[in-house]
Amino acid sequence: MSELSLSVTETDGRIVITVSGDLDITYAARFTALAAEQVPGGARAIVDLTTMEFLDSAGLGALLNLWKRLQRGGGDMVLVGASYRSARALWVTGLADRLPRTDSLEEALER
Repeated sequence: MSELSLSVTETDGRIVITVSGDLDITYAARFTALAAEQVPGGARAIVDLTTMEFLDSAGLGALLNLWKRLQRGGGDMVLVGASYRSARALWVTGLADRLPRTDSLEEALER
């Protein structure tokens, strides 16, 4: 188990949350609190999962809550670098096909 590390930056009008370590039941509430504080409802957000090591259902729920909140406010969210190895929950639930995803930050910024 790897401790969660989060950072928030702004790039080209997008709020970028970088997730490192495990986004799981132990740390999902921390992600949710940071997102609520740093990402306004109508924002255009990118969640960079390139260095995330593990995602469980609680972490997936935290990502979904952010996505839904942004959509309700007229914003959007793109996941970057979600791999099957670290984010298997996305594929098991079928959300890998529903949530906007790209392989790189550059691709996400072009959307």
